[in-house]
This record gives sequence, C-alpha cells and structure tokens, in this order.
Amino acid sequence: MGGVIGIILLAIYTALGSVNWGICAIGILAICVALSLIWYYFVKWVRKSISIKKEMEMWLKDAVMITAYSTKIKETNTAVYERLFGDAPEYRISIGFKYNGVHYKYKSSVDNCWGKFCDKEIDILYSSRFREVILLKPE
Repeated sequence: MGGVIGIILLAIYTALGSVNWGICAIGILAICVALSLIWYYFVKWVRKSISIKKEMEMWLKDAVMITAYSTKIKETNTAVYERLFGDAPEYRISIGFKYNGVHYKYKSSVDNCWGKFCDKEIDILYSSRFREVILLKPE
C-alpha cells in the first residue's frame, strides 16, 4: 500500500515539474523492485509453511508412539557466550529407541529448543515409512 502511494506521489511531483523525470523513474523502479521482492519472499514463506504441514501430516499417518531416551551430544554458546551476547545455549541431541526389535539412533540439528529434551526419557512419534522422529512436547 505504501509503495503504491509512493509511486502516485512521484508521478504527481513529476507532472508538476518538482522532480526530475529521470530521478522519478529510478525511484519508481526501486519501489517496484522492493515490492516485488517482498511479495516473492512472502509467497515463498507461505508455500514452505504449507509444504511442511503436508509433510508432517504424511509422517503422522503411520507414526507410532514410542518411549525413547535422549542424550546430549554437544552444547555450544556456553556461559561466556551467553553473558556476552544474551543467546540461550544451543544443543545437539541423540535419540535412541527400539522399534520392532531393532535399535535406532537419530541425531538432531543444533538448536536451543533441544535443551528441554537433554538426557531424559521422552515420548516420541516414529514414522517407519518416512524414517522420521517427532519429539512430543514435554509436560
């Protein structure tokens, strides 16, 4: 909305002779490019959100609840880093469980959300078809 108003104002000032036509054209082009980029990334974000939701729905179709044990593998952003930058520590965990007599072990990415799962017995949903582990929020 603001970009459209900006384009209209630039057109009016150009018509009145207050602004050089070349500068006006560059301004309108810059506004159009900025609006296009904002729209592109918004649509991309919405599509990604929908795609992730559909993927998770597929995983949940054959998921079974299993009790697993999580182990902290790595912690970064230790106390010194936390004092300097104010960020919470980030963790990487390993989830181990048995399913149909076979022992499985999965490793997570590094993130600060794994802290509440470290070194605990937890409930998970496991999709054997897609080989995905979904951690359930601890109570």
